[in-house]
Amino acid sequence: KVVCIDPGSGTAKWEFSTGGASATTCCTGDDGTVYFSAGSTVYALTSEGKKKWSYDMGAEADEPCAHKDTVYVGSVGGILVALDKDGNPKWEKRVGGDIRTPSLDRQGNLYCGGSSFTLYAFDAQGAELWVARPAGDVSLGEGYYDWDNTLDTPSIAEDGTIYAGSMTGPLKGAAGAPPEQPPGDLAQGKLYAISPQGRVMWSYAYPAAASGSPYMSIHSPSIGRDGTLYCGTSCWRVLAINAKAQLVWEYNTGEGMTVCPSVYS
Repeated sequence: KVVCIDPGSGTAKWEFSTGGASATTCCTGDDGTVYFSAGSTVYALTSEGKKKWSYDMGAEADEPCAHKDTVYVGSVGGILVALDKDGNPKWEKRVGGDIRTPSLDRQGNLYCGGSSFTLYAFDAQGAELWVARPAGDVSLGEGYYDWDNTLDTPSIAEDGTIYAGSMTGPLKGAAGAPPEQPPGDLAQGKLYAISPQGRVMWSYAYPAAASGSPYMSIHSPSIGRDGTLYCGTSCWRVLAINAKAQLVWEYNTGEGMTVCPSVYS
């Protein structure tokens, strides 16, 4: 369910039930409309928690992104859709594998992480601008779990540089067999810096021996005022990385996957 909490008292103002499916993080439109996904469905609610509309993506939907009069949503199975504020499709794109909901630059261009370790760029009308594969040409295969071995939803710096972490995971084993590790160093996630034209500028990999896990994911960063990149990881560490791909410091939280940290500056 989705819960709206009063910031002053901490009490619930309203709740909306999804019928059992886990809800994603919400975003809000300029008019206060609340957008989120649950299972394969994208929802729009009024600011009072009343349902305005829903849209079925046909596969597990990523959390939506609202920009001006358009709501963008990616999904498992490679469907990216742009919806108008009444929930009607404006356009749809299909790619191989999974595709994340986009981040947008100041010109309204869309940048979407996807599998396998792919970044897609589209203009506001859905025309493809470029495709970057910083890990090389990696077979999609049939063995990836949903959302594994994708690039995370990217962060965009003031100068237009696109920073994307990679979310790694095992390959599905044969029936009854344990999961298998992806080939080469693909099990160890990286942070990539990509130019607005799609050129891979650099990559950063946390030392595999230090991660303590056969798989290592690095989330896309929060970006500080001085350009420092702050990344959560799957190995309990927060990493501070400068714009030259150098580790500035790390902090071990001691437990659990550490998601993208918040930065106040």
